[in-house]
Amino acid sequence: MFELCLLALLYECNSTRTGYLRTFPVGTSLVGIIAKTMSAEKVQDCAQAWFNDSIVAISYDRTLKRCDGFREIHGMTKGDGTVVSYMFTKGSDDVCLIDVSEDFNKIDSASIHSAEEESALVKHTMIRSALAKLRLDGMIIDMHLTPDNYENYNDGAKWVWVDNSPVTYTNWNSTYGCPFCNDPGRWCTYAMMSTIKIGWYQCDTKTRRPLLCKYEVENLQTIWNAVDH
Repeated sequence: MFELCLLALLYECNSTRTGYLRTFPVGTSLVGIIAKTMSAEKVQDCAQAWFNDSIVAISYDRTLKRCDGFREIHGMTKGDGTVVSYMFTKGSDDVCLIDVSEDFNKIDSASIHSAEEESALVKHTMIRSALAKLRLDGMIIDMHLTPDNYENYNDGAKWVWVDNSPVTYTNWNSTYGCPFCNDPGRWCTYAMMSTIKIGWYQCDTKTRRPLLCKYEVENLQTIWNAVDH
């Protein structure tokens, strides 16, 4: 059985001896409840020290060499780059970032093949995900252009699903468009689904939105408990 989640883009995995950190994009500052603070030469020292605690994210000040451990994350703001933020997967309720375990066999981007499926996806994610809390206007769907078709972003027939499933349904909305498609280095190679007025439109390579993904679960009740927490 497949379930859905929203996965924040541009995470990088950094292994520690006892766990994993996922790096937020440069300039991301976290807003939430700080439960622990410690001095450290590197963030991995904090991750190791807090592995068994209820810390879900860490901000590391490279100038002060100090870690702030967050018990809850309420949002994100733009910082000056001095502080680097990490999602600490151990203890996190974000089911998209939990390490692969007995509940997860597979995670992949979600393709859409009918209007009914699209409507259900929007309803599901708006109710059960951080999308509703953050009031974002859309999410990335993994339909993209291959490099040899970057200049054909206005031709819907050139777009393909990353999972190689057949393109049996599209919902391109001409009301929305990519204002930067012709700018150097900002090709419109991704597709975004609007949750304000359901429809798809092209977005450029610097767009930052959640990625709609799917995962296969053996124990569905475990996942619902995590999502509802």
